[in-house]
Amino acid sequence: MTGESSSGKYNLMPFGFISAGRTQSRTDHKEYLLKNTEWTGTTEQKVMGLMTIWAEAKYAFPYFHQVPELDWDAKAQEYIPLAIAADDIDSYYRVLMEFAALLNDGHTGVNFPGGPFRAGYESPPIEIQVIEDRFIVARAGETSETKRQRIYPGLEIVEIGDGVPVKTFFEDEVLRYSRRGTKQADESINLWNMLTGIKDTKVSLKVKDIDGTVRQVLLSRNSRCDNGEDFQCRMIQWYTSNPALEAVSRFVAPASGFYRGPHP
Repeated sequence: MTGESSSGKYNLMPFGFISAGRTQSRTDHKEYLLKNTEWTGTTEQKVMGLMTIWAEAKYAFPYFHQVPELDWDAKAQEYIPLAIAADDIDSYYRVLMEFAALLNDGHTGVNFPGGPFRAGYESPPIEIQVIEDRFIVARAGETSETKRQRIYPGLEIVEIGDGVPVKTFFEDEVLRYSRRGTKQADESINLWNMLTGIKDTKVSLKVKDIDGTVRQVLLSRNSRCDNGEDFQCRMIQWYTSNPALEAVSRFVAPASGFYRGPHP
């Protein structure tokens, strides 16, 4: 992924980190971030973004007792050279996302520009669930490709890409950058984008049929079904169509730690 594929703003999302009683220095810092939004890739800008995450958590994160093994200050020092070494905005974001994920909290994290639903990125039209540590297709959209490849509920995903076990892929490519606090939440929330990539690119999967047959399939990252509708996981359907969540979002947003920073 390259910086050219990014669009939108620089969204640091430590939900609820900002309290109503901000000090003047914190207000000035936020105003600085709002004014300096153009991505330049300078060392100063990279360090500022990383240290903003560190400072917000240091100031108001309430659950450090739940990650007693985490030395937040030492980790910030460890991640400074990683942030500086990032050669484009996407790789820089991955450093920020990995750093924030160390807090292991479902309401604390960093998104790529544009938020969690990136323009130009999609997934194959399938929904995955973890059942007894097995990654199972729970739903599949009807497309000529899913029919041809025999993608159906109950099909097990064994490997992703170049022979990477699915559990390893989930840990290294998903949970490394976004954690929800519990195994149950990780598996119920973070699976929706496990196969996400640039639209219309292919993802290779090794799958196991119900009868035990193991085979290879190649799926397009395109959610459009034959009926003209876009396939969505049920969690995303619930989240995007829930009036109560929309109302909560409007209520919470003004007091939340959302920053708009460097963007391409």
